[in-house]
Amino acid sequence: MIYGSPELSENFQICALLRTFNGERYVVDSLEALVTQEDQDFFTLVVDNCSNDETWNLVREWVDAEPLRRAASRNSFNVGGQGSIFSNLDLIKSEWVVDFHQDDRYESKHILEIHKAIASLSDDSEVVAMSTEMGSISDSGKRLGSPPRASWFFPKEASRLWFAVSTFRMQIFPIPAAAYRLESLIRAEPPWLNSTFGDSASSIFLRSIGQLHWIPKQTMRFRENSESESHAIQEPDRLKGLELGFDRILSSSWFVQDAVNLPHEDFHVLFEYLVESVRLRIGKTETSNHLLASFFDQVSLLRGYDCGLCIDFIGSRYAPTDLTARIIETVLLGSECHSRYDGATRKLDSSGPKKDSNVKLSRAEASKMYSHLSGNLPHGFLKMSWKSMPAEIRHKALGSLWNFYGSRDKILTD
Repeated sequence: MIYGSPELSENFQICALLRTFNGERYVVDSLEALVTQEDQDFFTLVVDNCSNDETWNLVREWVDAEPLRRAASRNSFNVGGQGSIFSNLDLIKSEWVVDFHQDDRYESKHILEIHKAIASLSDDSEVVAMSTEMGSISDSGKRLGSPPRASWFFPKEASRLWFAVSTFRMQIFPIPAAAYRLESLIRAEPPWLNSTFGDSASSIFLRSIGQLHWIPKQTMRFRENSESESHAIQEPDRLKGLELGFDRILSSSWFVQDAVNLPHEDFHVLFEYLVESVRLRIGKTETSNHLLASFFDQVSLLRGYDCGLCIDFIGSRYAPTDLTARIIETVLLGSECHSRYDGATRKLDSSGPKKDSNVKLSRAEASKMYSHLSGNLPHGFLKMSWKSMPAEIRHKALGSLWNFYGSRDKILTD
């Protein structure tokens, strides 16, 4: 159901896209955040994901107050968070889309900073998406100290291949604070049905077709909402979503070709980091081994079987008495490196991601204490403090997932 005239968005460079779902608790504040933006040169499309409370009525009243700059769309059924975005992009005619989440808090300068960043781009810019930085608020709306963000530590000069493999570990590009070129966002559409990896997949595919721009200013705060879609998903469902998401990336033609084109030394770095990244997220399981072996099988062929590490990993999938295993033994002798795969992730011997309830509890408690104690500290101070911390100490405090530099601190650049 369309309410208003979304086609009027063609008169604006930016369209703010606010998604709502049973958002009575948040929607008034969300709409107020749009009204109080310092820069009002934008259109707004509110997409309601078939709410069964008063959200839709509140949205329609808001649209009626300024119909030349506002419109709304109501999904006929719940299509999930990703579906709510991508099923409505055809209604937008602006060049850029700024994503607003109903339960997060956006400062009055959010649109202004994005507008300034867009204006600074050259006519031939390859930037397809940009993001400001996120602060943090509690579920009740209390200001918290921003936890460490992956975007603080990821090397911005890294290649699209390295960005993808690093995003296997955790979300790097801050989606709640992001803006996108409409035509690029349409091309980065992920499957809708599982929300586990959708945001990550979109950011990976956006980076595959262009550049990401990072605005070093905090303009919004992410709500630590235990009822949000990302928090509500259960562990078996989460793992299935990760497995499917990883498979889509690993089988993408650009990802395969970029790996094929790497010099042999750089390919070794990628090999070790990719195996570690996948196993850290979904464990050293039959599924993870299959995903990796399938990828390395294809890449090895296209590289002319030059890498002994890669060939040996494939061989580990077969019994020593199999004909394939015997063929692999002889192919290894002809590879440029004869080193056998020594288990770069040999410490990950569990059947799934490492779980230690005591460690997990202590980290949760430490995180809660940190958030409240640092609530009044400036965002920039917290960021500088974490970035200045030696990497070894940071990784010990946060875990192996936070290593974005690979086994030899080598960054693969385009």
